[in-house]
Amino acid sequence: MFNGEIIETRRGRYRRVCARTIERHVVGIDVGKSADYTAICVVNHSARALETWTPHHPSGLNHTGRLVQDVETFFDVRALERLDLHVPYPEQVKRVEEILAHPRLRGADVVVNATGVGAAITDMFETIVMSPIRVTITGGTQPVRHSDDRYSVPRDDVVGAILAQLHNKQLRFGADLKLLEQLREELNSFQFLDRSPTGQEHFGARSGNLVLALGLACGPLPPPR
Repeated sequence: MFNGEIIETRRGRYRRVCARTIERHVVGIDVGKSADYTAICVVNHSARALETWTPHHPSGLNHTGRLVQDVETFFDVRALERLDLHVPYPEQVKRVEEILAHPRLRGADVVVNATGVGAAITDMFETIVMSPIRVTITGGTQPVRHSDDRYSVPRDDVVGAILAQLHNKQLRFGADLKLLEQLREELNSFQFLDRSPTGQEHFGARSGNLVLALGLACGPLPPPR
C-alpha cells in the first residue's frame, strides 16, 4: 500500500491517502497581566494510523476520489500550572525554561498568548526556544496565519476546539493532574451564547486562564499558506 496509489473499484477510481503518525509535545502559555495569573499547560498530541480506510467518493465519472486512512488522535494533558500574581516576567520565562528542560519536552512547540501583553514580553521567550509561536486571540470569526510564528485566532475557536475534543473523547486528563478541579471550574464557566447564521458558535466566561493555556496547547491554528 503506497501513498498516492490509484485503486480501481466499481464505485470509481480512488487515490490512497496514508495517515501521518504524530507524536509531539506542545506547551501552551497564557501570559498573565497585572490582575491575572500566568497559566501553563503541557499536552502530548499523538495520532496513530489505523488499519481502516474511509472513501471520499469522486464527484463525477472521470474524477478520482480519495481513500483516506483513518487515524486515532489524542490530546493528553500532562501538566497544568499557574504562577502567582506579580511574578516578574523574567522569572516566568525561567520557569518555562525549567519545564522545557525535561527530557521528554526537548523540541516541544511553545505557543504563547500574545494578546495584550506586548511584543517585548513575548519576545522574552525567544531566549529559551528558537521560534515560539505567538497567538493573538481575537473576537473575529476566522483564524489568520500572519507568518510561521504569528497567528490570530478567534477566542470561540479556541474554546470550541476544546469542547469538540472533549465530546469526541480525544482530550484526556491524568487522575493526579494538578489544578484539574480548577480547570473544570473554568470550563464550566464557559457558557454557549449563540450560533451565527454561518454556524459559528459563541461562548462567554467570567475567567479562563487555564482554559486558554489548554486551548493554545491543543489547537486550532490555521495551516500554512
